[in-house]
Amino acid sequence: MSLTHLSLHQFRCFNEAHFDFSPQINVITGANGSGKTTILEALFFLAYGKSFRTKELNRLIHQGARSFTLHAKGPDLSLGMERSGQSSINRLNGETIKTLSPFALALPFILLQPDSFQLLSGSARYRRQLMDWGVFYHYPTAHSHFAMIRKALKQRNQALKQRATRQHVRLWESTCHDSCIEITQLRHQYLERLARLLAQLLGPQFMDQHQLEVHYVQGWDEQQTLSEAWEQSFLQDLRFGYTQMGPHQADLKITSHQKPAKDRLSRGEQKTVIAMLKLAQGLMLQEQTQHQPSYLLDDLASELDLNHRLKIAEHLNQHQAQIFISSIEETTIFSGATAYIRLN
Repeated sequence: MSLTHLSLHQFRCFNEAHFDFSPQINVITGANGSGKTTILEALFFLAYGKSFRTKELNRLIHQGARSFTLHAKGPDLSLGMERSGQSSINRLNGETIKTLSPFALALPFILLQPDSFQLLSGSARYRRQLMDWGVFYHYPTAHSHFAMIRKALKQRNQALKQRATRQHVRLWESTCHDSCIEITQLRHQYLERLARLLAQLLGPQFMDQHQLEVHYVQGWDEQQTLSEAWEQSFLQDLRFGYTQMGPHQADLKITSHQKPAKDRLSRGEQKTVIAMLKLAQGLMLQEQTQHQPSYLLDDLASELDLNHRLKIAEHLNQHQAQIFISSIEETTIFSGATAYIRLN
């Protein structure tokens, strides 16, 4: 689903702004601080109800204002969100929506921006987000399982903090056990498919030279069942007031010659792997599901050299995806109908 228009009201540096988009390539140019990334951030917020730049809502509200409003539309699609410190309103095709899943399903975005290139060396939380983005879109049954796990683990942690009995804590474990196992299996399936496409994009020469491998770490000892892991860790969980074993502790490990890739690959090689991993997610989603992803590419020139940017462009040009790319200068590496948004 492509977008044709975006309106921002009291969002970041924009008091009021309106932008029309091409269904293919949209190049947003301007000096630093002109709002290029803010446009991408607004699109991302409309899909996921959060920013990729900050967790603090007040940083998104225009100086002196109390709330912000975002609205976007495309063929047969209209999305709107309003946020303030006290209220939250989400509207999809004229109806007020409480949950954000319909927005995410309507606008699957692949985001590649400077922070993305910390994926190999950053917290496991970011790698879980990458995995679960794919699981969310590829397996519709996963939505309810994710919700069950979040709810049950929150209650289990609360019971641990209250020094509840083992029997009481087991009640919350039994509530989410099957969902934990299902999500673990879906992550395995997704990563196996993603790893194969990643290897194709990187090419046999890169794969052979670096002996690159992708591993899923499920979040507890693979020699134990999840129930056994919870039993063994209970006393320590009770001491810390937190569940230390489970799919919420899972990780995606990428290794080179059986060592962490961040320790063996050069900075440029790491960026190549991450860029191709993101690209693989989008291409796999388009090829294997009904979803057509769009791409938010923020300041790629600062992270990738021209050859790698051209490689990304080559694949995306073949799939005719809608692309939003921010750049200090105009770029012509993507083919297709192009709209230029020039900011002062």
